[in-house]
Amino acid sequence: YGGQDFKKKEHTAFHRLPFYCCAISLQPVSDPVALRCGKTAVLFDIVSLIPFLRKHKVNPVNGEKCTTKDIIRVRFHKNADGKYQCPVTFKTFTDHTHIVIIATSGNVYSKQAVDKMNVEQKNWNDLVSGESFKREDILVLQDPQNLESHNLSSFYFVKNNLVDRKQKQPSTSASVAEDVRRVVEEVDAKAKVREERRKQRESEQPEETHPVVKQDASVYESASFTCAGFTPIAEIAVPKITTKKGYVTLVTNFGSLNLRLHCDLAPLACENFLVHCANGYYNNTVFHRNIPKFMIQGGDPTGTGRGGRSIWNKPFRDEFSGRLSHDGRGILAMANSGKNTNGSQFFITYKSSTHLDNQHTVFGKVVGGLAVLDTLEGIPSDHEDRPSKDIRIVSTLVYVDPFKKIEEIRQAEKAEKAKVEDEVRREMDRGKWFSEAGMAPRSDSTAVGKYLGAPADTVPAGQPGGGKRKLVLQEAKGSGSKHRHSKRPKFDMSNW
Repeated sequence: YGGQDFKKKEHTAFHRLPFYCCAISLQPVSDPVALRCGKTAVLFDIVSLIPFLRKHKVNPVNGEKCTTKDIIRVRFHKNADGKYQCPVTFKTFTDHTHIVIIATSGNVYSKQAVDKMNVEQKNWNDLVSGESFKREDILVLQDPQNLESHNLSSFYFVKNNLVDRKQKQPSTSASVAEDVRRVVEEVDAKAKVREERRKQRESEQPEETHPVVKQDASVYESASFTCAGFTPIAEIAVPKITTKKGYVTLVTNFGSLNLRLHCDLAPLACENFLVHCANGYYNNTVFHRNIPKFMIQGGDPTGTGRGGRSIWNKPFRDEFSGRLSHDGRGILAMANSGKNTNGSQFFITYKSSTHLDNQHTVFGKVVGGLAVLDTLEGIPSDHEDRPSKDIRIVSTLVYVDPFKKIEEIRQAEKAEKAKVEDEVRREMDRGKWFSEAGMAPRSDSTAVGKYLGAPADTVPAGQPGGGKRKLVLQEAKGSGSKHRHSKRPKFDMSNW
């Protein structure tokens, strides 16, 4: 065969392991953890993994040395039906979903969400917890195109028969329970330390202030955007994925500004802005800072630069993208007082300010009303950058809100699902009426056949068919079986 002796290769049977099952016990996990195996992650139940590691001290999948320090605490998210889902796209996980785990946080996502919101935008912060991670921390839990990576037959402990499934698992012993408790505490302690370090790094950042701006272009560019009313808070907002743009008009007392929002690249900032506009949050608010040749800032209901809140009532994280920059006139971006402190305040640039990239979230651009922007730039300001005339947002008009359409579709699907379930329930109840002989029909029913199963003497005489049915039944009883085939009555046809 090809000039060489053919050696028959050994082929093992393929046994696919569902993503939600423990690789050792083969049962759905109750307290899920994972181990890193190259670029993939394999799921275990902690009460099954700890005894194995204590006895063999190797990774059950690849046989490499492993300790409890290598354990990743996994955090699944479930929907209202108790099924696993992605916390960003809200799509239910199936056997055909590409699923990944972020090693630092343990949160489980669809690969689509991580590619769209993290990889493409070079945003290396967890979408839910905000913890930082590296690209190599994205571990594949399930890949429909590469099922061999989770082939149970190829696992080290299966090939070497290290687990005797006939023996009772020692997970209920006191020593194992103590080990499990200790490992859980260690993993939680590590997560707590990472969170404290992240907060410490944020708190060590110098607080931005309002400098006294002199009439010099270089000084204009060094001015900052401060929302002093905010302090760094853990991320609670979950972005929604869309590929559409949003469109809004800000109607000011000097004219209208038409804005195009990058909902596909900065979904959190865009959703926050769109909801505030739809709710009238910005109505009758003023632009409290106006610096010619630099920017104009607003969005604070108090008009002081120290107020305003997001739609989640807490600051949300920054969204930096290599595809968005403060390059050009009319760029719309979020004002903040430091990392991940976005609220309701925003600013619009009068000129390119690329030095603000990766410091403020760009989420839109002025696409109409540039003449109005020229008028606003010409209004003088005092030494605190406050305009001499009130620049007021009279009203806001939302023309396109992609997130609202997503919510409408989701609500429509939910209503359709409830309708189908209700129809199924009715069909089941209707089937019981015919299938269960002892089930009496409702006497108050108006449906056809409501007296079908009722005794003759229980049918009210005043009801249609009541007296007749009783008479017919009595005649049938009295007739017996003597005259089974009665002769037809003769009719007199002489008068016809």
